[in-house]
Amino acid sequence: MLLAMRLSMPDRPGMLAQVTQALATIDADIATVEIIERISGVVVDEFTLTTPAMDPIALARELEAVPGVVVESVRTVEEQPSSIALLELAAELSAHPGDRLTTLVAGVPRAIRAAWCLAVSGDYRGGTRVLDMSQGAPRITSEHLPWLPLEKPRRLAAAGWMPTSWRMRAALGGLELAAWPLGGPSVALLVGRYSGLRFRAPELRQVELLIDMAAGHGPVTLDLSTRTLTEA
Repeated sequence: MLLAMRLSMPDRPGMLAQVTQALATIDADIATVEIIERISGVVVDEFTLTTPAMDPIALARELEAVPGVVVESVRTVEEQPSSIALLELAAELSAHPGDRLTTLVAGVPRAIRAAWCLAVSGDYRGGTRVLDMSQGAPRITSEHLPWLPLEKPRRLAAAGWMPTSWRMRAALGGLELAAWPLGGPSVALLVGRYSGLRFRAPELRQVELLIDMAAGHGPVTLDLSTRTLTEA
């Protein structure tokens, strides 16, 4: 059984050893460890684990028995996360300059462990329009996105503009959303994660850099005028 686990803990010597010792007691083998963020004396790590069949909730309880450890997410995965997924997407953006928006939208979910991605415009006859979407992306039913115009990347809290199913899932910690300006403040990249995997500041910055790369130089200037657009 392959599990991905994200946890936060005090950034001090010996904490990682305590976590690995706790994992050893339940026969969990560490396949990969990635530091996601260090901030204010706290480190956020992402582990990929090979374990016997085990309830993720029970695993979280075992780890949170270590003083200072908070398990943010435990989820089953089909394969180990790629350590070069961001670089691979950057290479694709360079190799396909004629269709950068589709390449960006399709590639972002894998690059940052997200479920789906949408490119949306809030400046279309007073309503919302979907410019592009990744595989598995849901439909937006709201005609107004109150977080647009958007000046900088941000996480989005549960709000009335979301479909009811989104709000319910977000309220239970099962949905995380973030958005980035794309080609101007009225156009944005909207990305969703399931299992409550919070977007961290370095991840927001990573996607911001990918958007800049898609544009070629500085602020995004993707040509959206020639795209076939779909009503949301």
